[in-house]
Amino acid sequence: MEERILIVDDEEMISVLIAQRLFREGYFCATANNGKEALNHFYKNHFSLMITDVKMPEMDGMELLKNVKTINSNMMVIVMTSYPEIGVAVEAMRLGANDFLIKPIDLDLLVLSVRNALEKKRLREEVETYRNHLEKLVEERTAQLQQTLLGLKKAHLDSVKILAEVIDAKDPYTRGHSDRVRRMS
Repeated sequence: MEERILIVDDEEMISVLIAQRLFREGYFCATANNGKEALNHFYKNHFSLMITDVKMPEMDGMELLKNVKTINSNMMVIVMTSYPEIGVAVEAMRLGANDFLIKPIDLDLLVLSVRNALEKKRLREEVETYRNHLEKLVEERTAQLQQTLLGLKKAHLDSVKILAEVIDAKDPYTRGHSDRVRRMS
């Protein structure tokens, strides 16, 4: 499956530069100029990863990050900014960003960050698939064990009934006694 990346930056040259580099790495890229435009793309298309600037008109990157994570908590997001502030970086990571990069962007570092985020996403999906498979196996085995337990209970009761009938058949004086006790119980 082709990995799709949404690049969000109000500086078109940066978006184009990043898109060209990621395209050479084999990724399909779409661009948006602000958070509102990015949300429209996000609703209409499936993306594996989003790269967003922090300071943009209409809707900034932090608000976009909140909205995207509300819609899809597993979405991979890389945040970038020209104004590196520790508080912004901490907030971005708290909101679920996978990485925080400072402009001017080192494209090799960005490619590495993209690969890491997509690998993390792939591993999460693999774990989720495996967990679902295990849950299904547990359900199937539990149903099998319940059927086996019911069969064992029936066999046990049948054995007790046969033993009681053998005892009754041996002594004509107590014949039917075990059956009467069973009914009274």
